[in-house]
Amino acid sequence: MIARILVAVLLTGSALAQGVVHYTTTNANVKYLFATAEPVLHLKSGDILDTNTLDCFGNGLKKPGDTLSMAKGDNPLAGPFFVEGAEPGDTLAVKILDLQVDGDMGVGAFSPGFGSINSSHYTPMLGGELPERVWFYPIDHGANAATFNSALSDNYTTGTGALVDADMNQASTRLQALQTQQQLGVQSLSIANQSSQLILKLFQ
Repeated sequence: MIARILVAVLLTGSALAQGVVHYTTTNANVKYLFATAEPVLHLKSGDILDTNTLDCFGNGLKKPGDTLSMAKGDNPLAGPFFVEGAEPGDTLAVKILDLQVDGDMGVGAFSPGFGSINSSHYTPMLGGELPERVWFYPIDHGANAATFNSALSDNYTTGTGALVDADMNQASTRLQALQTQQQLGVQSLSIANQSSQLILKLFQ
């Protein structure tokens, strides 16, 4: 899924430039880091930036059958953009004027070591690794949204509901069993304590 963005940049307390600056993001100029990098473009306060972004896989996955090995990288970043006159401590206001999805497919995926339901260095999980899987979601440009297959969505909803109900019933049964076990344990200790006191009375 690719997005085209139109934003206005304003440094508070400065004059408006009102220029339109165009920048095209490609796999050749994106960044794959969260740190300082040389600016790709200089803007003046009040300029309007017309640019695009790449999806989380660098637009490398486009159709069913594509695999994660075809991804250009993870979460490519457009920019950075330098605002002239901005200094540490200044307030920079960015207003999104327009945002459009210009791709035809949305994409989601997981693989061993990657994805919210798979174990990774950051989120260990119980159980084995899930094998790689990639989903594609057609873009409804009229609604500006990705759409699920209705049959898949219905099956998912039904299956998830059944799974949640089953887990809740099982959890409730376990909780009752633990509570009963705790009560029996307390009663056993009480009986044992009373028995020891009776035995002590025999020797008094």
